[in-house]
Amino acid sequence: MRRCLSTPVNTSTNAQAAARFFGRKPAIAACSARSEPFAARPCRSENPAVTESVLQNRLQLETPHAGLQDSYRNLVREFVERGEPLVPFTLSFPNDDFEAFLSRLAACSRGEGLPPGFVPHTTFWLVRDGVEVVGVSNLRHELTDALRREGGNIGYGIRPSARGFGLAHVLLRHTLGRARELGLAEAWLSCAKGNKASAATILANGGEFVSEELIDDRGEIMQRYRIRLDGNTDAFGGVDRAPVSANRNAGPGKGR
Repeated sequence: MRRCLSTPVNTSTNAQAAARFFGRKPAIAACSARSEPFAARPCRSENPAVTESVLQNRLQLETPHAGLQDSYRNLVREFVERGEPLVPFTLSFPNDDFEAFLSRLAACSRGEGLPPGFVPHTTFWLVRDGVEVVGVSNLRHELTDALRREGGNIGYGIRPSARGFGLAHVLLRHTLGRARELGLAEAWLSCAKGNKASAATILANGGEFVSEELIDDRGEIMQRYRIRLDGNTDAFGGVDRAPVSANRNAGPGKGR
């Protein structure tokens, strides 16, 4: 049975977007919206490679490594050249000495050498075809009071030139799975009220709107969402749930 890595919402659109991204002819896919585990929903497609291989095999969530240092640096360069905030915040870590950069990420994941107020956090790369880093996520292992107010458990960013193909949804979904593996029962996310794309990504991954608040030092209204990870009540077909958010640990941007 073929599996589909997209939610029942806009499945056909996601498949066509992925097809464009990978230079393939768009396929029309339809997934059951039944309340069964997300990964277990069958998917019908005129070109199954688009939904299965493209979204599953051709996009992998990986731990940062030296083999893709040039691609990662190019991703960071795209953010800088466009004058965009470096999101997640680990994009701002110096990477001239790449081995030292990787060592720092590993230490952060172990909770070592963190600045005051920071929590342990793990960075992941979304990699296309094993050769190109198209997205980066950062998973915070726990929350402080400050992070609950503005921030959350996950921050993520998509390479500017790779946007518009549904990759944020894929990146968040896989990171939610890692949050569940970490043992989180729920994940909190936040995004600016005006960031409709980020809010849509969170909602598509099972986010529940909780509250919003004007953050004076940001000068904008931040919305808070929760994603349950217990797997019991899953209105989105059993998506591995976790949050995506801005975080003091996460710096500015879409999901921080």
